[in-house]
Amino acid sequence: MCLSNISYYPFHMKPTHLLLFFSILLISCEGESEEQVNTLGSDVSISLAEYLEPQERTLTFKFLTEKDFPCINYQISHAVQRMGNTISIELTGVEKADVCLDAIGPASAFIDVGNLSEGDYELIIKVGHELVNQGTLKVTSQAYHLTMEQPEGLLLENTDLLRIPDNTIWGTLKYEPEQKNKGVYQTLLSNLEAVGATEKRLDEGDYYYFDVDAAGRIQQRNNTADLWEEALLLEFNGSNDQITQVLQQMKQTFNDQISIRLYNAKGEEFKSWSQH
Repeated sequence: MCLSNISYYPFHMKPTHLLLFFSILLISCEGESEEQVNTLGSDVSISLAEYLEPQERTLTFKFLTEKDFPCINYQISHAVQRMGNTISIELTGVEKADVCLDAIGPASAFIDVGNLSEGDYELIIKVGHELVNQGTLKVTSQAYHLTMEQPEGLLLENTDLLRIPDNTIWGTLKYEPEQKNKGVYQTLLSNLEAVGATEKRLDEGDYYYFDVDAAGRIQQRNNTADLWEEALLLEFNGSNDQITQVLQQMKQTFNDQISIRLYNAKGEEFKSWSQH
């Protein structure tokens, strides 16, 4: 306890004892650090996302305040610097929107740090003007792994993000329940296998675009009485034209009674309803 917090002073002690008392007290006060304040006004959650593009993959840090604001489109102002294997991010404040989207929600910042080579990166994240967090981002061909040393003002939402392997396609098939006995899913799977696709299993975890369960399959959403949905996860080394041909075949066979949406590891999308 430092001098300002002492409710009485032990002047009844002998001078030598009194000197020793204040010497110990001084050492103890020097060891205490002033409490740091979160000047941002809210703790912030952090999560990782890898966005897929035709030419590259980019890592994005997603920040959301725990505090809600009157407009859903409030932004967290920030600065980012990347030098060698060091990434520094400073979250400086919350900015009001010029035009308010009338819904209560957190302020956000999506910070793209680009395509990172494999290796270990020093990560520094400053929340407000005083809270400085240090950690490590490990990048491999299979995953991103984030560790932070005693985070202050930060809440870690996901520290492990798995990367979608090349030559992967995934998506959903949706149809009305009465179509279930017509073998819609098996027809789509057979048509994709005919052009070289094979069913794929991945390690359990978060791939940002989807989650994989312990069986290695995309976690299935709950089906409703109005709509049935099947998830697909396959390996495919063929061409985009072959995928397009399969979707055309499915549309000709089932007309508009189904909808298929597929993606590949380049971030390209294929939809059955856009086929002619």
